[in-house]
Amino acid sequence: MNDNRSSPQRTMVFDDADSVNDAFDLLFLEQHISGTYPFAESAFLARVREDAPLVPAGSTPSRVAVQDGNRSVLAHGPGWVLCATRWSHGSARVSVVAQSHQLARAVFEKATRDAQVPPTVDRSKAEVGFWHVGGRGPTRTERSLAVQRWDDIRRNYPAAAQAALDRVMVMGREGLPGKLLLLHGPPGTGKTTALRALADAWRDWCQFDYVLDPERLFDLPAYLLNIALGEGDGQDGEGAGRARLLVLEDGQGPLGPRPRSAVEPDGRAARPGAVAPGGHHDQRVAHVAAPGHRPSRPLHRGDRGGVVRRRGGASLAGS
Repeated sequence: MNDNRSSPQRTMVFDDADSVNDAFDLLFLEQHISGTYPFAESAFLARVREDAPLVPAGSTPSRVAVQDGNRSVLAHGPGWVLCATRWSHGSARVSVVAQSHQLARAVFEKATRDAQVPPTVDRSKAEVGFWHVGGRGPTRTERSLAVQRWDDIRRNYPAAAQAALDRVMVMGREGLPGKLLLLHGPPGTGKTTALRALADAWRDWCQFDYVLDPERLFDLPAYLLNIALGEGDGQDGEGAGRARLLVLEDGQGPLGPRPRSAVEPDGRAARPGAVAPGGHHDQRVAHVAAPGHRPSRPLHRGDRGGVVRRRGGASLAGS
């Protein structure tokens, strides 16, 4: 009997939008897809040192590519292959495939040891993650944003807004009564400033993430899943066990009045337009994901006139 089996063929199409870095990813993934190295370990890292080699000590990269400030390397050793990319903004992704899970983990730990700059505690700033979908899929980068303490700015808000925000600012993870925080009002009324103060007040237990393209978040299930599972949070342990506050902006966008399907955190279908009313106001919608808490009522909703209006407006992304 002649067993004439052939291995499956995989085809990748490249065009002028692809780079050498993309070719590195393909060469690396082939090692895992083919089954040669069936175990993998991977993570995104923030605040990566400029001189971090991102390969185990004593290893020499077999391929190196640099394009537009982005540097990718391929390295290999007995029973493992590593691919690492450091982007110009200071974040990196390190992936290892190996012939055993223990080996993949060991190589990954050696490659990422002391690779990150330790976080500094500066109460005038807060670390905020920014998500967007690029050519390589969902990506998260961190920026330090200037913040002010709530006690220093609360006098700029009317009494009703002060009282409501006072309750929000002192909440802790264990006492979180709900999942949604909706700040709604005309541009320039202090919504972004309040969110910055909240990032300061909650910094010890909550990670702040801002979605730059919220319309794509609801159109791409993989994008939403990436954020929900904490992909891209880094390997330094800062996000482990912390709640996450996900900020979506612009009332005329995906949460605005035009009909679209939506799903509540508990899986129930939401009424189109129920999340946010229409009108000419803009809004900041924050979903707080805290493990162990079930969806409940909104934390707070600030209506028109709830804050003192300033000229113009701002956003976390534009600052």
